[in-house]
Amino acid sequence: MIFLLVPGLWRNICPVGLLSVLPIRWGISREKKSSYKTQGILFYTGLFVLIALIPLRHIFHNGFIEASLMLIVGLTAFISGMTYEGKAGFCVGLCPLLHVEKLYGMKPLTSFENILCKQCSHCVTPCPDLMKNDGFSNFAKFKIMERVIVGGFPGFVWGWFQVPDYTNPIEWGNILYAYIVPLSGLVLSIIIYELLRKAVEAENFITIQLTFSFIAITFYYWYRLPEIFVVNTTDQLLLFALRGATIAFFGWWFLLRTNKKRAWQYLVNQN
Repeated sequence: MIFLLVPGLWRNICPVGLLSVLPIRWGISREKKSSYKTQGILFYTGLFVLIALIPLRHIFHNGFIEASLMLIVGLTAFISGMTYEGKAGFCVGLCPLLHVEKLYGMKPLTSFENILCKQCSHCVTPCPDLMKNDGFSNFAKFKIMERVIVGGFPGFVWGWFQVPDYTNPIEWGNILYAYIVPLSGLVLSIIIYELLRKAVEAENFITIQLTFSFIAITFYYWYRLPEIFVVNTTDQLLLFALRGATIAFFGWWFLLRTNKKRAWQYLVNQN
C-alpha cells in the first residue's frame, strides 16, 4: 500500500536503497556514469529478476531462503553503489521493485524530496526521485518494459493466485506450473493492452495505464484481503463487502480522484 499512497516516502526509507548510496557517502564508490545502454541492461535485469522470483514464492517459502535472498539483494545494492554514480546502479536500475513502485505509484497522495542523495549529480535522466525533471525521458524509450509492467501485470498477478503453495517434495511439474500460469496471464494481458492502445489516441494512453494499474492492484487485494483479515470464504456477505470496498477504493483512487502530485514520471508518452 505504501507504493500506492506515498511511493516517494518509501524511496527515502528503503533500507536497500540506503545500502546502495552508502559507498558514495563513504567515498569508496567509483562513481561510474551509467550509459543509456547500461541503463537499459540494468532495467531489464531488474524486471527479469522480479518476474523470475515471484512464481518461486509458491515453491520456496521458508525463513532461511527469504533471509538469504534479502542478504543477496542488499549485497548487490551495495556493490552497485561502489560501481555506479548515485542511484543509477540499483535504485533506478537493478531494483526489481522499481517496476512495481512505478506501476502503483502513478497518482501518489503527496510528493517527497529525495533525501538519500546529498546533491543531484544527474546520474540518470530522468530521475523518478526528483519532482522536477527535464523533458527528455529515457524511460519512454523502453517500450518492451512498459508493455510488461503496465500491460502484463494484471494477468500476471491473477495467474499467480491460481497457483497453490507447494510443500516438499517439490516436483519439476510443480515448478513448471508455477511459471506457466502467471506467465500465460501476463501474455494474455499484454495482448489486451496492445489492442486497447491501438484503439485510442496517444493522449489517452495514461487512462489505459491507470486502468491496468487499477486492475493489477485490485486483483492482488481481491485475493489477499480475505487472508489478511482472516475472513472465512464461506461468509459470502462479508466477502462481498470486503471485495466491493476494495474495487470502490482503488477505482476512485486511480480513475476518479484528481491528482497533481507527481512523485514519478509517467511510464509512457510514446506511439
